[in-house]
Amino acid sequence: MRDHTLRRLLDELIPLAERDLNLDRLEVDSISIEDVITRADTLPFFGATRVVVVLRVERLNAAAQDRLSAYLEQGPPPSIFILVATSLDERRRFTKTVRAVSRVHACTTPRSGELVGWAQRYAQELGKRLSPDAARALVQLVAPGLGNLANEVDKLAAFVGGRDVIREEDVQAAATRSAEFTVFQLTDAVGDRDAARALRVLDRLLVEENPVGLLALLAGHVRALLATQALAAGRADRERVQAVLGNRAWLFDRYRQQLRGFGDPDLARLLRDLRDADYRMKSSTGSPRMVLEHLVVRLCTAGETGRLTSTSPRPS
Repeated sequence: MRDHTLRRLLDELIPLAERDLNLDRLEVDSISIEDVITRADTLPFFGATRVVVVLRVERLNAAAQDRLSAYLEQGPPPSIFILVATSLDERRRFTKTVRAVSRVHACTTPRSGELVGWAQRYAQELGKRLSPDAARALVQLVAPGLGNLANEVDKLAAFVGGRDVIREEDVQAAATRSAEFTVFQLTDAVGDRDAARALRVLDRLLVEENPVGLLALLAGHVRALLATQALAAGRADRERVQAVLGNRAWLFDRYRQQLRGFGDPDLARLLRDLRDADYRMKSSTGSPRMVLEHLVVRLCTAGETGRLTSTSPRPS
């Protein structure tokens, strides 16, 4: 969010053609406070505006903060001064001075429920319209982190080229899928009782995912299937589906398709088997990979009826 805000400010303040001469990016660890002030006190070269960006301001020691406070209290510098900090001590003179003489941009990370709107606004800044379905799909598909989401919107904007609208099919075609979405492929294979395919997907997931985290993703997926099962049985309307599934609501139809691969008793038993695997993984000296592989094979070969049985020990 900080990087996004800084980029937006620079785009508003200084043209690309003038940045070689009139833009300084300074790290406080590698420059003295007097040099910082000298740069801020310099007039633009062959341009209307000069911008000085000072990064990691929270690392300035007390003496440097006091010196910068005294400089700012004299009046606005000839350059536009952008100070970037992770946090500042509200009790210090420096923080009070900055708040008094500047415009503060708080870079608060959006909550999960705000990510869809954020992605749409970011796409708009790139000259594109991200459709609501595409935005919801993108938030679900990409790995956690605002940086990942911004990178995917950048990539989609380039992918659609001269087209104004980014659609859901563009997201499906071009977005980098997170492990949470790839879990669909694993549970699809389990639902089809295709052990070979399930093990191939599992192997691919384990290249980048921690086994314990992957088991948690699987458990969350099965809980979403159980919720979908109840919602479908009760013929829930769209608002109810949204309330229960949250940002996974757009996957409701996909979940319903997956449910056809499982019998009514299977999901509860699958959740129990996942819980047992979690217990074995955290209490056993065996390989977590082996625990997952054994779980997947057992689920896929549980018999023609698809009824799952649990053979692993459970805590009393």
